[in-house]
Amino acid sequence: EWPASSGPLNVTVGTGGVTLGVERTISSTGKLTLNGVFATGDNLTLASDTNGTAVVIGGTNSDITGNVTVQRYLPWSGANHNGYRFVGHPLRSNPVLDMVINLPSTSNTVIGYNNASNSYTAVSDRTTTWPQATGYGIWTNAAQTLVFNGELQLSDVSAVPMGTASNRWNYAANPFPSVMDWHGVTKTNIERTLYRWDKNTDTLSAGSSQAKGKWGTYNDSTGVSANEGSRYMAPMQGFMVQASSGASSA
Repeated sequence: EWPASSGPLNVTVGTGGVTLGVERTISSTGKLTLNGVFATGDNLTLASDTNGTAVVIGGTNSDITGNVTVQRYLPWSGANHNGYRFVGHPLRSNPVLDMVINLPSTSNTVIGYNNASNSYTAVSDRTTTWPQATGYGIWTNAAQTLVFNGELQLSDVSAVPMGTASNRWNYAANPFPSVMDWHGVTKTNIERTLYRWDKNTDTLSAGSSQAKGKWGTYNDSTGVSANEGSRYMAPMQGFMVQASSGASSA
């Protein structure tokens, strides 16, 4: 039986499956473990806040049917912490930007990366769909929680085309509502190091409204990390990768 509260829940769905008939929330520190088919009835929320983000763990012959509301908390501690946070979305179908709740709407508050020009570019058309496994930078000058709604991506994602040896940088993202292991990603002509951008609260320069940060790196060939980089990407975490030659994908 599903608990009536919305506290820090850890819920396991057995092989017989579950149909959810009332609204329930997996808290930011909880997890949903699937060993069967979970029919949400559009009643499930995965929470995210300062404590973390709820995760889904899928087992053999497991699936979720129906829509799920998924939160992704973006931290902020003050003016010295302004800047872009890079995230992806966890849905099977690419959402239109103006359907993502709490996404900032003013100019240059959502950016992507154009590997043809090797530059960040504003995504100003809010009828644009957010590509799967692609990171977008979300301008954050206050704590905010993005909210997505749709069917969750639980199975492997088709190979995502990347750049070439001359247009190397690509912003990717964990497309799952669970932790992603860089070791488990199939890479074609992709460098082995991933780069995760982390903000800090040091000001960039006098009078600047944007904070400094650091690139945490991890190489899955050597196992070497720097600046607190990791092989594990949090749900919806954005990160950079480099192509090593033509026709690259991950």
